[in-house]
Amino acid sequence: MRAAFFALGTQIVAAISLVGCATPYQPPRTPPPAAWDGPFGFEPSGPPKIFTGVRRAGEPIASVPVRLVRTGLVAETVETRGAYGGPLILPKGAKAYATNYSLAGGYSARPMQGIDKLPDPIEWCVLLEAGKDGKQAESETVCLFYETPMRARYMETFDKGGFPIQPLIIGTSGVPGPIPTFEEQPVDFGPLRQELQIREIKNGRMELDIVLTDGKGRRIFDRQRTNGSAAFKWGGAALVLSPSGPDAVEVRGEAVAPP
Repeated sequence: MRAAFFALGTQIVAAISLVGCATPYQPPRTPPPAAWDGPFGFEPSGPPKIFTGVRRAGEPIASVPVRLVRTGLVAETVETRGAYGGPLILPKGAKAYATNYSLAGGYSARPMQGIDKLPDPIEWCVLLEAGKDGKQAESETVCLFYETPMRARYMETFDKGGFPIQPLIIGTSGVPGPIPTFEEQPVDFGPLRQELQIREIKNGRMELDIVLTDGKGRRIFDRQRTNGSAAFKWGGAALVLSPSGPDAVEVRGEAVAPP
């Protein structure tokens, strides 16, 4: 617990420093071009797997493979500066995918009056295999927020290893830089899954996390709570959960045909 708290504290300090070096995102006032509009996110790419039997906290209940619906490669190398003044390079051929940090999703990069009346472009996140300066041993991800036809806001993320599903962004500030271009095409980001995981079981009360994971990192997208037994559909699976002692749950289920 102490190590986890220290890591979180380090992230907060880094975020404060980052905001001090960056400036707020400026939402566009006119509709974005086609390259920054339209589909984003992920979709199921196969049947669900159901983990039946007795399950405990930290274990998945069901899992479904997913794929990113809109991907591409950086068409030409872009060189700019990061929040701390060092080089930030998007190399030609770097993998990218479309996502959306929307006000409707509960996390907003657009916290201002009347924001619902402004255009809501997608964001492109770019996986940098050798880090922001092209010289690192560990990958990173930078997400770009469209502002004008000439400018994007570069948001540096706080996920180690170039996490490929909507990385963690703390705050709403970034560094302005040039608009990159992308060659949209299918890109392999490795096996990605959406899972329903048990967060906690206590006195018959269950907390469940809906997460996206690549097997190394994960992003919690939603949390559900239930008391006692529960029956519901999730990710193409029909599930029945029943308490099995004070710290476990019995899972029964089957795959169901899509509507």
